[in-house]
Amino acid sequence: MSNKKAVFSHQLVVRFDEDDDGRVSWTVRPDNVILDTMNASYEELAEAGVPLAALGIRALWELLGENLVVLALDRANNYLLKDRFRRLEQLSLPESDDIEGTVVSDSEENAVIH
Repeated sequence: MSNKKAVFSHQLVVRFDEDDDGRVSWTVRPDNVILDTMNASYEELAEAGVPLAALGIRALWELLGENLVVLALDRANNYLLKDRFRRLEQLSLPESDDIEGTVVSDSEENAVIH
């Protein structure tokens, strides 16, 4: 990152929308200048003097395909699942961490936790 004023600036917007059922949809969209370059190859763009900022956004847009977005959502979802599991585990444990000597019984058998 530079402290100098930007001469060229382009953006790539990644948007996630989640509905009430927890389903997520997404869009990945570059700015209009980048969209206008889709008919040209990278070589043509480089020869035309397109700035690195524009080429970088275009390359990133192409790399952010469905698989990578799904991978990011799966990773985020794993953190949510871990947190839910941790909360459920806290609800199901006795208030005291010391459960040794506790009698656990089933309908006909008793067991003591050691």
